Order: sequence, then C-alpha cells, then structure tokens
Amino acid sequence: MDVDAVYLVLIGLAFIAGFIDSIAGGGGLITIPAVALVLGSLDAQTIGTNKVVAVAAAGFAFLVYLKKGFFKLKEGLLFTAFIAVGSFLGSLSAPFVPAIYFKYFLIVSAPLVLWIIFKRSFWLSRAHAVHSPYQFILIITSGFLCGFYDGIWGPGGGTFMLLSLLVLANQPLMTAIAISKFANLISAGSSLSGYALQGLVVWKIGIMAFIPAMLGALMGAQLASQKAEKIVRPILVVVVVLLLLKIYFD
Repeated sequence: MDVDAVYLVLIGLAFIAGFIDSIAGGGGLITIPAVALVLGSLDAQTIGTNKVVAVAAAGFAFLVYLKKGFFKLKEGLLFTAFIAVGSFLGSLSAPFVPAIYFKYFLIVSAPLVLWIIFKRSFWLSRAHAVHSPYQFILIITSGFLCGFYDGIWGPGGGTFMLLSLLVLANQPLMTAIAISKFANLISAGSSLSGYALQGLVVWKIGIMAFIPAMLGALMGAQLASQKAEKIVRPILVVVVVLLLLKIYFD
C-alpha cells in the first residue's frame, strides 16, 4: 500500500471511529491501530499522536450533548478534575513502557472493551448501584484510574468513565453520557499536552485525522439512539478485528 493510500485509509477510519465513538464508544480501538499503520509502529508516539484524534472525537460529541442541555458541570467537576490529573500522569508514564507492551495492551483491551460495549444494557441496569459512605473516595479514585488508563493507553477510557458516573456517582443516563464526553475531552487534552511536552506527537498525522474524526463525531452524536447503537456495534467489531489482523500479520 503506497503512502497516499495509507493516508486515505487513516482519514476514512478516523471518520468511522468518531462516528462510532460518539454513539457506542470504543473509537480508540480503531484510531490507535490506524495511526500505528501510518507511523509503522505501535508505541508511545502512536498513543500521543492518537490523542489529537481523541480530542476531536470527544470534543465535538460533547458540544452536541451540551447544546441539547444534558451537561451538568457541577455534578462532574470533581470527577473530571481527577481524570485530568490521572491522564497527565499516564501520558508521562507511557514513554517508559516498552513498545512490545502496547501490543499486549491491545490484545487484552480490545476484547474487553468490545465485550463491555456489547453488554452495555447489562451495565446500565446496574446504574445507581453503589450507595456507600465512601462514595466520595470511590468517585475520585475511579476518576484518577480512568484518567491514568486513558492517558497511558486510551481505548475504552470514555466507556469506563461513563460506567463510573452511572454506577458510582449515580448520575442519570444522559447526564452521565454528557459528563463522560466532557471528561474524555479533558483527559485527551491533558494527556496530549503531556505527550507534546515529550515530543511524542506527530502533528501532521494527528491533524490529518482530526477533521474526519470531528465530522464523524458530530454526525454520530446527532444520530445517537438505541437503534443506531445496535447498528454500529457490529461495525466496530469488524473494523477492529481487521485492523488487529493487519497489525499482527504485517
């Protein structure tokens, strides 16, 4: 595959990822392998460059939910603050992870995140499940851990944030979705700054994927519905499996 064809594949996959991520989550499972294919390796620089795409996907999906009035800053402020701290620290830790471990991350996280996305109704049924005197500690701890995971790796981070807000913070569904997109945006921005400070962002590639991811996220958030989610989940699985096969057999 020549260089121009690789760039076209990246643009197309970034659009698909933004669209899917705004509806069902898991877009990072598409964009990280896509960026890795362009850069020729799966390492900290790939993760850093992908954060440019993550900012687009989370940010523009968040704008749609904000416009629809679902976002409540007060309810998500503390959670998001610890997300930002964890994400920045995760980005600073990534360069110390041997490159081969990122392949292991992909092997483990891809099926786990896909399973969680397909079992979303199961998790939603457990919303508001935790009522504990330690709830404050649970919320800030989950925020930090979600942020650290998102900063050092990423795929499924927004899904884990949403589940934390539903199950631990006891937020209503649409409020939790809106806050999770905001938290995901802050996490992506915080970790992007960490990677950029270390020179681990290939801006040309990131910006090339930014616009299609933005357009996909805007379209997906506008069309978000239970029916749309049932359609995009199988698409997500097919695309992720094809990308994994491409990476491991190259």
